[in-house]
Amino acid sequence: MIELDDLSPLWLYLLRYQRHALGKTGLTVPFLIGSGQQHTHGGLDNSDAYAAVVTLLTDFRDQVPSPYRISISECNQLHVPIVALCGPGYSPPDCKGVVDASGRETLLVERSYFSKRKHANIESAIEGLLTLVTEALTTGSFSFRLGQYVAFNSEDLRFIEDARRWPR
Repeated sequence: MIELDDLSPLWLYLLRYQRHALGKTGLTVPFLIGSGQQHTHGGLDNSDAYAAVVTLLTDFRDQVPSPYRISISECNQLHVPIVALCGPGYSPPDCKGVVDASGRETLLVERSYFSKRKHANIESAIEGLLTLVTEALTTGSFSFRLGQYVAFNSEDLRFIEDARRWPR
């Protein structure tokens, strides 16, 4: 299991908790972005939504602890992109790797989520995912329930707090 410290990003706490404590696959990009305290009460403006997606994907590329990777692929049940913490050797089907500065593929993104650029790079992944999540981010609809993005409820907020406190 991943060891966390006070400097670990919140998204890593949430994904680890979702996977190891609850046995579920992953979380949506809006959920991970909205989980920060500053985002739980209302939506982001367009520039903040863009910056949040850039920060999150850059973190996925640069801060995932070895030997793990992050994948962003369509959930078979929800039919929206979800972010999952993957063990070594696992690669979801039809994903393309985005490499970190050392050349390691730390981020795997479903090919259909890249923008229509020829190369699968971080910029293309950001552009492609922005088209799918901007509305949820700008309306403050960070949770996905019953086939749509909606505002966090008390269960979501409790999940976030439980993930922060889950054993390290």
